[in-house]
Amino acid sequence: MDPQSQSTTSELEQIAATIHSRKLTAPVIFLLESHLPLRAVAENLILFLAPFVQPFMRKSSLDSLRNILSSPEAIQELINQLEQLEKNH
Repeated sequence: MDPQSQSTTSELEQIAATIHSRKLTAPVIFLLESHLPLRAVAENLILFLAPFVQPFMRKSSLDSLRNILSSPEAIQELINQLEQLEKNH
């Protein structure tokens, strides 16, 4: 596993844990699965909105979100992690 892949996996685990702790697992899974065909639009929307959102989010967080949304494998991995967390609790 390359360092980029390990970084993405740890980011996905952190995102999944945060979503699960806020009890938003089901709505997030629903949104991710229903918007999977629109992932390119979401990625471009993040690029467009970045200047407006940067005062509220770190640039690294925006970059991570954009990278995750650009990869269908990463989105599916996030869904899998959320489902696993939901099963275990």
